[in-house]
Amino acid sequence: MLLPLPMLQYIGEESVFALKSYEMFLSGNYLQTSLYGGIMKDPPFYHWLVIGIVQVIGWDYLEVAIRLVSVLASWLSALMLGVFAAHLWRDRQVGWLAAAVYLCLAEVMFWYGWLGYVDMSFACCLLAANLALWRAVEARDSRWYFVACLLLAGSVMVKNLTAYPLFAATALVLVWRMQAWHFLYKPLVILGSLLALCLPVVWGHAVNSGGEAVQTQVMWAEIMRKFSGVDLLAYAQHLIEMPLQLFLRCAPFSLLLLFLWWQAKQRWAWDAHLSTLAWIALLSFMPFWLAPGGSPRYFLPVYPWLALIITYLLWQLQAKHLKLAVQCMVIVLVLKVPYSLWGLPYLKDGMIERDLKVVAQDIIEKTEGWPICSVNVASTGLSVAAYINVMRDNGDYIRYCTGSRAFMISYHLQDKLGSPEHSYRIRGDALYLYRIEGDQH
Repeated sequence: MLLPLPMLQYIGEESVFALKSYEMFLSGNYLQTSLYGGIMKDPPFYHWLVIGIVQVIGWDYLEVAIRLVSVLASWLSALMLGVFAAHLWRDRQVGWLAAAVYLCLAEVMFWYGWLGYVDMSFACCLLAANLALWRAVEARDSRWYFVACLLLAGSVMVKNLTAYPLFAATALVLVWRMQAWHFLYKPLVILGSLLALCLPVVWGHAVNSGGEAVQTQVMWAEIMRKFSGVDLLAYAQHLIEMPLQLFLRCAPFSLLLLFLWWQAKQRWAWDAHLSTLAWIALLSFMPFWLAPGGSPRYFLPVYPWLALIITYLLWQLQAKHLKLAVQCMVIVLVLKVPYSLWGLPYLKDGMIERDLKVVAQDIIEKTEGWPICSVNVASTGLSVAAYINVMRDNGDYIRYCTGSRAFMISYHLQDKLGSPEHSYRIRGDALYLYRIEGDQH
């Protein structure tokens, strides 16, 4: 999991999280995030983790820090799954298998398990909340439910309000399958639920001087946006592609189980726990499946449930077939080495026009100590800005351009500013550097 961390420059939206963490630290405002100095509406918990790691390894390794948060979340998720599986099926070896299966899923091992996005941290927090919820309903223990609600509130404060419907879906399945409806009426259960719902609202009020929970409203709007703008043909394609994508991202085990079912006529026993896990996985997947704006990136909370299902199916195999599963894990681990050391670094950074650090250093040299601002919100422009911030290390960060005297980084040509001082081509995107001599409003 650690191999790609120091090998790659920023990928995709990683630089967004890097910029927000850097600006949070320099501004000293640990309740709000900002981008180019503009206040954003996303929760702050994730950036606290990044800043904590950076205090150990240094800001020069900011891209490593944001990825290390994801790796630690992946490892913690595997640990929780292992302990839970051992408890569920009363066998420690099943627990070891569950942890290994989760870490060797293609999506976890090769991409989101280490990529510096907030999604893995969110999935980890939500998994902790859901496992505490399972324990609470199973034991009819309201104290565990209170813990689950605290973890749920933490999940919301890591990313967004999506945690609520996913947690509710898990709760619905558990109380139905375990016939524990009366459990929901316990005072501590009600108190915990209210606390989980109120914390983001309290945070929203705390960071808005006007008293309105704008952050919470924006998070709801972001969720609803994924259900808007439906094109029927594209939506039909989306409904077909999403399950297929989920199946392929669970490789190699999804492919192995399909092969054994088709070729070896393997059949499996289906116990009560497996049915419960299947219902939870289905209901957790459905919001991302049915939302027209859903993306495979949002599947991460579903993978732990699928890993548990896969684990129990593998555990039922004959020794020779279980050996195939172990061989699949070995193949995944072997492939990860060239993928991390040569494959992905070459694809992302292997040619000079893909080197973000070279562009950042060149801009620093050309600006000769001038202030630098930016109107470039493309991933390449954000990545260059993130590197400039750290390379300059002058106690400030790149802000959005206001027309004051500065050098401006732009994604588009700015006709009113004349010819750019310099232009770059990075990973297929254009980047222009302009000199602003005075007020350009």
